[in-house]
Amino acid sequence: MKRISKVLCALFMSLSVMLSGLPAIHAQESTQDLIGELIRYYVTYQESAETDIQRVLDELEERDATEAEVWGQIMDYWSYVNTEMKVNLDVAPDGLPNDNTLCFVVLGYQLNPDGSMKDELIGRLQVALDSAKKYPNAYVACTGGGTAADNPDATEADQMAAWLIEQGLDPERIIVENKSSSTVENAEFTYRILRESYPQIDSLALITSDYHVPRGCLLYNARLLLSAYEAGDKLLTIDSNAGYQAGHEGYESIALQANGVCQIAGLYDLASQISDGTYEQPTLSRLISLNITITADRQVQVKALYDSGYTRDVTALAEISGYDPDAEGKQTVTAYYSENGVRKGATIVVDNAAIEDPSEPADPDTDDKGEGQKPIESDDADTAAAGQAAGYALMGVMAAGALIVMRRKAING
Repeated sequence: MKRISKVLCALFMSLSVMLSGLPAIHAQESTQDLIGELIRYYVTYQESAETDIQRVLDELEERDATEAEVWGQIMDYWSYVNTEMKVNLDVAPDGLPNDNTLCFVVLGYQLNPDGSMKDELIGRLQVALDSAKKYPNAYVACTGGGTAADNPDATEADQMAAWLIEQGLDPERIIVENKSSSTVENAEFTYRILRESYPQIDSLALITSDYHVPRGCLLYNARLLLSAYEAGDKLLTIDSNAGYQAGHEGYESIALQANGVCQIAGLYDLASQISDGTYEQPTLSRLISLNITITADRQVQVKALYDSGYTRDVTALAEISGYDPDAEGKQTVTAYYSENGVRKGATIVVDNAAIEDPSEPADPDTDDKGEGQKPIESDDADTAAAGQAAGYALMGVMAAGALIVMRRKAING
């Protein structure tokens, strides 16, 4: 019996070692957890996190398809403002609606202690005035609450509206939102005013200082998307922008953008952690292999497999060669795909004659995916997880076998 006890102890220790090397199994994450994960991935890796952002969005879709769609648009726009969006200077660009469906939204700026406006805010208003002259049917929304230390009655929006009227802008074209204390509240409160009192407006152009345009557009657009989602109402989006040239360096970091997105999502603890740099940085999924298939309509499809277990269609991004959908006989199809410094390839032999006609009923015994699928490249790092798992399985079998043998000896002895 002592010998059996020793074997059981050894088996338990072996299993403990085995399990400690396996990925942790987490409880199902809430939608808020997943939204936080989206933000953490982007603030850490930006465009390099595209695969993991899509993976998390897929998980979010399983819980709430509509929320996943909204956050997919927010993440796409976040990428857009940091990669492709043009900051228009001094006046709104050409091509915007030339009717009353357009509204210029002017973001406020902290007032002087006595309630007067600073030069930067007047600069933003000059851009708004010039844009309003260019689009004479558009509305102008002035936003911002009380920020004057010695004058509690003064608000940014009221001061802005008064200046525009002094410059000759028709008061009927001016919309005032004077309760907000942040860009996030600007967007939320302005959305309510526009939907309740100006239902004809469906196109917005944001006006602020040049350095603030990316973050302002991001936060405004995100809040507008979520407001429409929460209210089940018409969607308003930021379609363009115009920036006042502030004349000083005013870069607003990705972390500052993320802080605002966290506040919009109600993730205040994560916002604080991002601000002080103590948030948990997620791990990027690593590309480990490719899989090529030929569809029934003779199109090449390439999917990427990652060490996280996620699979993604990368056909549009892959380098594909060797396939002619009209050719006869066997063909060797090759695909390569690179992501975050890892390049993988695969090859497959196919024969178009063996591919089912999509107009005919499918034969379950027919394989139209080709034969001899082979990876072109692999390395020890890519196969380490599989090898480790196999080793653990072997250890388990050996330990179990040893236990059976010992038990038989004990019974026979």
